[in-house]
Amino acid sequence: MSFQFLRQLFLGCRGISQLTH
Repeated sequence: MSFQFLRQLFLGCRGISQLTH
């Protein structure tokens, strides 16, 4: 796993949580 992948995944989860809220 690369740092960029983890960062993108983290940002994606944050974006989804913002949409669901």
